[in-house]
Amino acid sequence: MPRLIGQRDLSVEDRGKLQALIERGVDKRIIAQEVDLSKVNLTNLHRQRRLEFAEANLNRDWANLIFSDEKVFSTDEGSRTSLWRLPNTRYQPQNVLPSKRSGRITLSLWGWMSSAGPGELVRTSPHMDSAEYIGILENTMLPSFRAVYGEMNPIMFVQDNSAVHKSRLVQEWFRENPQIVPINWPPKSPDLNPIAAGCARGCEDGGSSMFCSGSSFNC
Repeated sequence: MPRLIGQRDLSVEDRGKLQALIERGVDKRIIAQEVDLSKVNLTNLHRQRRLEFAEANLNRDWANLIFSDEKVFSTDEGSRTSLWRLPNTRYQPQNVLPSKRSGRITLSLWGWMSSAGPGELVRTSPHMDSAEYIGILENTMLPSFRAVYGEMNPIMFVQDNSAVHKSRLVQEWFRENPQIVPINWPPKSPDLNPIAAGCARGCEDGGSSMFCSGSSFNC
C-alpha cells in the first residue's frame, strides 16, 4: 500500500478504508479528509508499553479470548461527507448538506465474538454509562459465554480503553469477578479487535444506505 505523508498507525477499519480509496484513485487530499492521517505522537513511554504488551502476549493462545466492542449504526452518514463539485459552486443548493434531516435511524449495539464464532448482541443506549455496561457484563456477556464455553476459567476478555470501560465502578466489578481477566491494551495502540474489522467489511459490503461508527471508525 502506498504510504501517504503524515500516515499514522491506523486502525483495521481505517486501513481498509484507506486501501479502498487508493484503489479508486481518489486524490490524496480527499483521502486525508476521509481518513484521519494526523500523526500519533508516541512518547518513549508509549513505545515501551507497546513493546512490553507484545512481549507479554507473544505466546498467548488468542483462540481462547473473547473480543467485545460497541458500534453505532445510523442511516445518516454524519458530518464527514465527500462531494465532487465544480469550482465556485460550494454554496449551491445541490452541494449543501442540510443540518437537520428527518427520518434518521440510529441503533447502538454491544456484542462479543471469539474463535468459536459470534456471541450475543444486545442493544444499548446511545451514551452507555458504567452501570449499563456492568449490566451487560452480568446479564449478557457471562450467560452467553457460559452457554458456549461452559465453566472454562479464567475468561480472557478484550475491551477497548474507553472511559466507561476504565471507570472506577467497572474496575471494581472486575475485581469482584476474578474469573474474568480483562486484557489491558497499552495507550495509543493500534486497534486489533476483529469485531472492528468485521464492522468495516460489513459497511463496505452493505451499500451506502447504512453507516456504522465506533470509537475510531465511520463509513
